Amino acid sequence: MRIHSAAHTAQAIAPVYSLRLRKHGAVLADTVALWKERKRYRADLRRLSRVGPYMLHDIGLTPEEANREIHKPFWKP
Repeated sequence: MRIHSAAHTAQAIAPVYSLRLRKHGAVLADTVALWKERKRYRADLRRLSRVGPYMLHDIGLTPEEANREIHKPFWKP
């Protein structure tokens, strides 16, 4: 019968734990990147709406649709 030490057990699970941490870190980074993209998009819409409704029409949005999108929080799709 072999007895495992705490150090041996820690060494055995370290790669699995590290992989999980990297995976969650990547998911978090992707989420933050998506939030930044939404914030940029909504800021661009705000600028276009200030220029005039014809700019929104060019991208296929009504002023009302643009206004709804502009006022959404960054975490909402």
